Amino acid sequence: MSIIQAYKEERRRVSPMGHRNNRVDDGEETNVKAKILDLTKLKDLVDRVITHHKTTVEDADDFRKFTQVWDVNLQNILGYVDEPTWIFMIESYIEWCIDCKTAIQPNGKWEIYSYEILQERRIRRENHTVGKKTDGKADVLELKTPYDVLCIGIQFVDIKNELDMAYEMGRPSTRKDSFDPRMMQEMMKNVSPVVDEKQQKKLEAQEAKLAEQSKLINQLKSEQKRAAAEQQKTNELMAALLSEIKEQKSGRSASTRKK
Repeated sequence: MSIIQAYKEERRRVSPMGHRNNRVDDGEETNVKAKILDLTKLKDLVDRVITHHKTTVEDADDFRKFTQVWDVNLQNILGYVDEPTWIFMIESYIEWCIDCKTAIQPNGKWEIYSYEILQERRIRRENHTVGKKTDGKADVLELKTPYDVLCIGIQFVDIKNELDMAYEMGRPSTRKDSFDPRMMQEMMKNVSPVVDEKQQKKLEAQEAKLAEQSKLINQLKSEQKRAAAEQQKTNELMAALLSEIKEQKSGRSASTRKK
């Protein structure tokens, strides 16, 4: 028998009524459960619970989604919450997110798609009056208290991939301001083009006109290029003539000065 156990047995023998509230009989279970003291254990439970509820649907990258972030103050959890309570809190938060989104978008089926766990250090700022200044105003002291927060971000996906429901005055609206491009593509695949002879002739005439216009445009472009080239040549000739005239004038002036 261990030292502590022997001591307790001796105390119970001497004073059996004095320790009746502290004694635990064989086979008796207590309601007091071990509290979570390790942050790693806390994160591990979050990971296990969310992974258990994660969707099994694949290829849901393009489905509609929404994200919720839960900020948990660690100083209110570590040492105060046991494992069953913490698991219940996580599952209740997941259920709350799904219920809130289902109330707004009841046409979908929401499940967990991905998640992220991040620990952040934040600062709580409080102003306290500690006295008066010389001018009579209150002297305020700002107290900064750091605290740690466990941020749990969960992204939910609609595995049915329905469209967002629109509301007007709190009621679902039947007016569609936008269309689904996927539905339009399916409709275009199933609908075969129907063109009669008159429409075919009009289309051919329009194509002929467009071809003529394109030819005219190309001709105009070529003519503009030719005109630009000719203009450049004339400019070069004019510049050469001007330089020759200047040289002749300079030669004449030099000869007159020698005379």
